[in-house]
Order: sequence, then structure tokens, then C-alpha cells
Amino acid sequence: MRKTFRLLAAPAALLFAIGLSACNPEVPVPDPTGPGERTTTPPSASGRTTAVADLRVGDCFNDESPTGSDVDSVEVVDCDAPHQYEAYNNYDIPGSDLPEGEAMGREVRNGCYSSFTTYVGIPYENSTYRINSFNPTAGSWARGDRTIICTIKSGDGSPVTGSLKGAAR
Repeated sequence: MRKTFRLLAAPAALLFAIGLSACNPEVPVPDPTGPGERTTTPPSASGRTTAVADLRVGDCFNDESPTGSDVDSVEVVDCDAPHQYEAYNNYDIPGSDLPEGEAMGREVRNGCYSSFTTYVGIPYENSTYRINSFNPTAGSWARGDRTIICTIKSGDGSPVTGSLKGAAR
């Protein structure tokens, strides 16, 4: 799920950081790139913060937010570094109305289950891995977000090292 972005939060944080950097040259100023602009720097073991909406198939990432909470960004890392999740499909929801409840569950199954088999190499039911997804919220839907981002994690929640593409486990 994605957090609804507070309109004034980013500009206020940017102005605050700029103000601090004027007093102390050691304080970093955040990158002012918008959420639709993906950096071209490859991820490292230490990671880089990326908007959830910018996750691409094959991105490995960590998310320290509580389960069930809205998430707007994650730490994308190199897949060779330990990580919690890997994005394996971006599924666009058909139709003009935001699915809710069981209807959203059906869309997640439509977008994530058969593509799991294609990505991992075995059906979900035979795998040791688990499916998670980031789904549009009412706020992100109103801004044009129609994408369910399907992700894989280990069955026991332990970190994974290496890509799960073709893992067949």
C-alpha cells in the first residue's frame, strides 16, 4: 500500500534541509527529484531510497515499515546483498473504479499468482516463498495509480541473498 503524500511535507522538508545546510556544510540536502523520476544509479549493498511506485521487476528491497501500514518508499539494494523482498510483476488493474475488499484480493490473485510461476519457476502453492503486494490506495488511485506491485519474500521472513528469478523453490 502507498501512503498518501502530504502536499506540503516534501517542500517543507527540503526548505528545512537547505536551511540546515547553510549553517552546517556536513548536513546533506535531499535529492529534489520528483517521485516519477527514477535515479539511474545502480543500487548498492547499502541501498537507495526509491518510491514504491518506481519499483521495477527485479528490484530487490527492504521495507522496515509495520505490516499493514501505508508505504511510500523503500530501500532498493543490490540483489546480491541481503534483502527482504523482490519485485516480480507490475500488474495494471483494468477498469475505472478502485477495487475494494475481495475485489482487490481478486486483482492481486490475477496479477501476482500466475506471474509468480513464470518468475520463480514453480507454482506458488509448491514454493517456500510468499507473495506480498503494494496496492493502490484511494488517494493514489485518484492521482492515476492503477498498478499492483507483486513482491516475493521468504516464507519465514528471513533475509534473502540473490535474485529469486528462476529459483524454483
